[in-house]
Amino acid sequence: MAHRLKPDQAHLAFVLAQQAYPHLTKRQWDDFIETACDDNDGEGPIIFGVENLRGYFMGICIGRVNDTPQYGRVFDVDPFVVFDLGDSGTLSRSLFLTLERHARSLGCNVMRIATPMRVDPETLSFPYSGNMAKDPAFLDRLVGSEQLTRSVYALNPTSVERQAIP
Repeated sequence: MAHRLKPDQAHLAFVLAQQAYPHLTKRQWDDFIETACDDNDGEGPIIFGVENLRGYFMGICIGRVNDTPQYGRVFDVDPFVVFDLGDSGTLSRSLFLTLERHARSLGCNVMRIATPMRVDPETLSFPYSGNMAKDPAFLDRLVGSEQLTRSVYALNPTSVERQAIP
């Protein structure tokens, strides 16, 4: 079952959060929980989780509302992490439908979901442009390089133009 997490449940999801943010510390997660699990107005950040039949958290996502010029009101989900071994998508589907209901209740036009990809730090390539690659201060300031897949789902298909994929 997928639902919004309470603080005591969010603490149990720390290992899942680390799958999206490998360098996340327990202290950083605990600080974030204070913000994301308070009684905010639903626009976020909000931590959602999904449990298997045994009551173990198998998925987590963090959502918040943003306004964009292209889509208008967007429910941004970053990350969307689900361990669905042998479950054939049931947990992912449950979490997705919970997010969709929440986004619709907030009047969002689309959901934009980021799915992280694990990359071996040794093979991680850093983004360079222009002379920044020659500037050692650039690499000193770089705190991370993320690789992810971002998908956009229309909540009301008539309100958003379908983008052509090149």
